[in-house]
Amino acid sequence: MGEDPQTCVRREFEEELGIQVRAARLLDTYLFEVVPGKHVFIVTYGCVLDDPLGPFAPRLSDEHKEFGVFPVQTLPERLPAGYRASIAAWHGAMKV
Repeated sequence: MGEDPQTCVRREFEEELGIQVRAARLLDTYLFEVVPGKHVFIVTYGCVLDDPLGPFAPRLSDEHKEFGVFPVQTLPERLPAGYRASIAAWHGAMKV
């Protein structure tokens, strides 16, 4: 409670991956059906590393079993369309 969305994104990256980011731009918001009849509100941000010249060394938290880093052109097939659209929007913005 009382935490703005950008601060929440920053905190979650730190807690779950051990990396420090800044939420640079709101990309999208939508409802996602996780399982039939159960929806969650998704908010996606384009983020940048606080120290873009420092090492990118994410670490796995206790909340997950694994993570992956993928080139935009080879995202996993099962990635939901909303996430895919947000990644494509941010990728396009970063090329400008």
